[in-house]
Amino acid sequence: MTKKKTAKKKSLTCAICEKSLGKTKIKLQCQNCTKWAHQECTGVLKNWSCAECKEEESSFEDDTDIESEAEDNSGSQSEVNTKKECPKPKKKYTLGDIMKQLEKIETKHDELLNKFQEIL
Repeated sequence: MTKKKTAKKKSLTCAICEKSLGKTKIKLQCQNCTKWAHQECTGVLKNWSCAECKEEESSFEDDTDIESEAEDNSGSQSEVNTKKECPKPKKKYTLGDIMKQLEKIETKHDELLNKFQEIL
């Protein structure tokens, strides 16, 4: 005798908009935990980290701002989204964008290292 299990599948919901992930939309899993989100909610192309994991990763952050974020002041704070909809991403960063930012960081690092060596 075998018993059939009639367990219901738990429906996955987006960690950002809290709507069902469904079967047709592209979804991403946090690279550090088990949370999932719609790709359009995350605004990224490949990897995504949920808010809790991003807090843990904050030790890797640099004070250097990505220029496009500073330039994007077009959004009005008075606009409030009352529906649980996926927010539109501000910008999708390409590998080229990231490489340019890394080059700027490397240049800044070299400048600071030279200043430090001059002091010694």
